[in-house]
Amino acid sequence: MWVLILKQHGQQSLLTIEGELERAIYEAGGIRQSNYGNLNKISWARSSRTDKGVHSLATTITMKMEIPENAWKDDLYGMVLAKHVNLLSP
Repeated sequence: MWVLILKQHGQQSLLTIEGELERAIYEAGGIRQSNYGNLNKISWARSSRTDKGVHSLATTITMKMEIPENAWKDDLYGMVLAKHVNLLSP
């Protein structure tokens, strides 16, 4: 994914990996509309950040998700949601 990594402290106008990932998770149903755009509400945390000219091999995010109780019944590892998020990502 080739997107600038510039979203820090509410810089909403810049296209970023973090912003695109948040959007894709939202569109896949993983973030409620009332929480979208406020990463603090969902306890969004990243394992690291990168600066201009620096690359990341594997950055991990964590967040709180509200999903139906039986969401994992037929998809134990959440692969359907992951594939949906990937389809919605650039």
